[in-house]
Amino acid sequence: MSKLSDELNSYMKKEGITQKELAERLGVAQTTVSGWVTGEKSPRRAGRDAIHELTGITVKGNSYKKDTSSEDVVNLFSKVSQIA
Repeated sequence: MSKLSDELNSYMKKEGITQKELAERLGVAQTTVSGWVTGEKSPRRAGRDAIHELTGITVKGNSYKKDTSSEDVVNLFSKVSQIA
């Protein structure tokens, strides 16, 4: 789990609300909140802003690790080898 998921779980527990209720308050789908709460997804800018406005939780733009595909790695090595 990510720090965000921990924070969202704490907020829901404190408020006594479900993921569905949190989603309604944030104006997003319940499946979106589920992804954030489990740490499987990170919110986009609008989601980060909505989370902060509702909960006070600050979500920094690039603080969550993005999975890198094997194609991205191959492209990176190709670019590096051209420079060297």
